[in-house]
Amino acid sequence: MVEVLLVAIILLLLLLTYFTVKRGPSSDSPFQEIRGLLVESEKSISRVESNLKAEFGNNRDELSRNLRENREELLKSINSF
Repeated sequence: MVEVLLVAIILLLLLLTYFTVKRGPSSDSPFQEIRGLLVESEKSISRVESNLKAEFGNNRDELSRNLRENREELLKSINSF
């Protein structure tokens, strides 16, 4: 069983080496593509994070304003009664 796995791994390594050599050195290696995708994802996540922070801040302000208005309205109703 182990021998079969070793042979399979060696064959995969040989195929990988063959395709790497056949392709030759190029500036668009898969690692650079992945790095580019990661950079784009990081920028997108940063943008979403800042938007979420702003939205949470706005919601918190709006909630506190509504609560204050409700308290004032309730106080006026109790005082007028």
